Amino acid sequence: MFGRRKTPAWFFESETQVEAVSRLLYLTESGNPLGWLTGSGGSGRSTVIEQVRSELKSAGISTIFLDASGMDCDALFWHLATSLHIQTAASVSRFELLLRIRDELLGRMQCRIRTAVLIDNLHRSAGNPEPFLSWLLAQAEQLDGCLYLIGAAHPATKPAVFAHLPLLRIHLLPFSSAESISFIEDLLIARSGHRISFDQPASQALVQLCNGNPARLVRMASLLEVVQKTQPDLRIDRELIESVAEEFAPRRAA
Repeated sequence: MFGRRKTPAWFFESETQVEAVSRLLYLTESGNPLGWLTGSGGSGRSTVIEQVRSELKSAGISTIFLDASGMDCDALFWHLATSLHIQTAASVSRFELLLRIRDELLGRMQCRIRTAVLIDNLHRSAGNPEPFLSWLLAQAEQLDGCLYLIGAAHPATKPAVFAHLPLLRIHLLPFSSAESISFIEDLLIARSGHRISFDQPASQALVQLCNGNPARLVRMASLLEVVQKTQPDLRIDRELIESVAEEFAPRRAA
């Protein structure tokens, strides 16, 4: 079902990320309605979710993206209804709202429209999101393979509703040393148009300071890009890497 991938420039194909995307895409082909993606802060959860969303859309699967940050169950249901283009008064009860969402999903099933709901940052939701997740999973069980739920959260988040369900679990690992260096080099090439080489001590410093965290690596690449533009002839060595890394440190109050 999925053809050749059109990988956006911001997606780094590490072994872990490629496997995560592939497994989540396979979920929609295998009949498993539930996928659960975890990873520490800055590990690339949102990047993987966005890549999966893009490829599902390209394959003709209707996709709904929800960022659960700061949302309680009521807010999640309302955003789901809005994403399904359900028009209703703000005063409608939750019961009525759920009926309308269910009817829309049933209508999609009858038209053989497959829908994937991707929910990011569930660990940042306001209150307990489990009633929302439980309701969606109950619908998925009745919709004959036409509804999929993919959630992303910090590893510490383990909804009890998933305890006894067939669940595709994926955990994002930090980049390896080689992937970390390749990631920064590729970013700098994309931005500056030419390759910047790092000697071994500089490479070791990059690996140690960023610890395989994609968000830190992106920040480091941005800082090195600024240095490169202001001082093109400056040699990038371990001392420079460590100096630039001080930008990561929290600023002390004056």
